[in-house]
Amino acid sequence: MRLVFGLGVLGVVLALVLRAPGAASQFASAFRGFRPERLPWLALAALAETGSLTAAALAARRLLRAGRRELPLVSLLGLTVASTAVVDLVPAGVAPASAWLVEQYHRREVPVSLGLWSLLAGGFAPP
Repeated sequence: MRLVFGLGVLGVVLALVLRAPGAASQFASAFRGFRPERLPWLALAALAETGSLTAAALAARRLLRAGRRELPLVSLLGLTVASTAVVDLVPAGVAPASAWLVEQYHRREVPVSLGLWSLLAGGFAPP
């Protein structure tokens, strides 16, 4: 079922891109600056982003642990990546991402007050 849904979404996106005026040229221009010699920089950027997201997940883990709640690092890393994606993709994404993250903590039996505190302090806590 997920595969069918995913293929349907992909089909809709492709149809929209192909019908949108100028979409093909914009898509092509995104790859005009690509050069194979730039790949090491892409790998370095991916490594830095992975380190940043891991540090944020470790900070959240430490803050939750201070409130006597333990969540697995893998779970926190997934939540960190997902909330960061919402922040980046949705206009004024910090508010919906924060609400979503607190709700996810609550689903994992973290009190709302601790979830809010950890979210707010997360920007200031070292990993």
